[in-house]
Amino acid sequence: MNSLTRAATTTLPRVRSAVRMQSTMPQAESFQKTWLSDPSTYPIMVILGGAVMGCTAFATNKFATDGNVRVSSKAKGKVIRTW
Repeated sequence: MNSLTRAATTTLPRVRSAVRMQSTMPQAESFQKTWLSDPSTYPIMVILGGAVMGCTAFATNKFATDGNVRVSSKAKGKVIRTW
């Protein structure tokens, strides 16, 4: 990667400024500072949390109650239903 950057800086003069700018960029902020300090992000987190809980509940329900899903090792050799 460094050899590619060096080759680009010698070939394309505008790349030099991009490489210099990359080293002066600020460090990434923490999750707490980015998301929890701004109250406008709370609805996004609630919606995403609800979606994850809903998907987990649906998958758990299907694994537990659906007759076509076989989790036990005893049911592995049984014939698949085709109706």
